[in-house]
Amino acid sequence: MTQRILITGGTGSLGSALVHQYAASASLTILSKDIHHQAALRKLYPHLRYVLADICDAAAVTHACLGQDVVIHTAALKRVELGEAHPAEYARVNIQGTLNVAEAAQACGVPRCLMISTDKAVEAVNHYGKTKAVAEGLWLNHDTTGSDTRSNFSVLRYGNVLSSQGSVWHYWQSLLTQGKRIPVRTPEPPRFLLTMDQALALIADALDQMANRRGTIYLPAALPAFSVHDLARTFCPPPQWQLLPLERGEKQHEVLLAAYERARPVSDLLYAVDGEGELTMDRAAFCSRSAPRLTGKDVMDLMQKGAQ
Repeated sequence: MTQRILITGGTGSLGSALVHQYAASASLTILSKDIHHQAALRKLYPHLRYVLADICDAAAVTHACLGQDVVIHTAALKRVELGEAHPAEYARVNIQGTLNVAEAAQACGVPRCLMISTDKAVEAVNHYGKTKAVAEGLWLNHDTTGSDTRSNFSVLRYGNVLSSQGSVWHYWQSLLTQGKRIPVRTPEPPRFLLTMDQALALIADALDQMANRRGTIYLPAALPAFSVHDLARTFCPPPQWQLLPLERGEKQHEVLLAAYERARPVSDLLYAVDGEGELTMDRAAFCSRSAPRLTGKDVMDLMQKGAQ
């Protein structure tokens, strides 16, 4: 039987990649509010179901959830600096919108409901991270509340997904072409990084793991990080840098596992967060300062490969 999957934020970078991944093997419903990207996707996949709606429209979200086997909730406002400027809108979309999706999926008895979260939600210091932390809690709470317990609500939390468009590589390159210095944040901010293919593999594995456990936060195993300073050196020497302090709401180091959380391996790709018991891996492995390190050249190679 063909699996029926609803993807919220289905025209975003991750949502579109999920569409490409599952369009041939599943019956997809794409929910997003971006009319132009929906039109572009429709040209590629005219047989899919499209719902033009905001996730804050509870009635539209409930209608989209009817008859689904899986909900992959990717819709969110994600730019850290914009979250600092527009906290109310981030709360409306990331918190109220997520609550709408969770309530609709539970009411419709969707068996597997996976929310995509971020390292910014752990020990959050910016509005984006804080809204995602609240969203995680609301999402997981639906796994244990309500009269219908058929629905499994779990979370996949990871770091930055490499994007070929709008990446720091393109931004820095455009500045150098104009003869300008590139902005480099200091102290050195290492950041987690994974490719879109890796993100898709994590999502597929998390959906598989949900057959055996429920109400779980999943983390990627051995997620690498890179130094922004090392990446900058692959572009130009330090005299061409403009050293700037970290932006408001920006951490020096990112973490995937909070101090009160415990993580246990459940597959080659994933760890599951468990609030009890001994750590099976040092928490340092889930911090961008001490995670396996990609060189600046490694990141450049990945960016150029993604742009091809």
